Amino acid sequence: MIAGSEAQKQKLLPPMIDGSRIGTVALAEGMGNPSPEHIKAKVASGHLTGTKMPVPDGEIAHFAVVAARDEADNIGVYVVELSGKGVARGKCR
Repeated sequence: MIAGSEAQKQKLLPPMIDGSRIGTVALAEGMGNPSPEHIKAKVASGHLTGTKMPVPDGEIAHFAVVAARDEADNIGVYVVELSGKGVARGKCR
């Protein structure tokens, strides 16, 4: 992990290594294109809004790394606990 705080690394990496927590990456939106110009999800005041395409292991993952735009329209990645308030997951078909 080349980014993130030391606290994030300690919280996320050991459980992933021992298999007790599963992570996934949520980049694509709309028609499934992960290109930066297609990212519409927003983050403001610590709240992320938007919809992502189904992701690998999304039904069983504990957290996701999500691409979103900040208030200045810059794209960043954010760790989202998938058991958190306001997070909804659909079933893959």
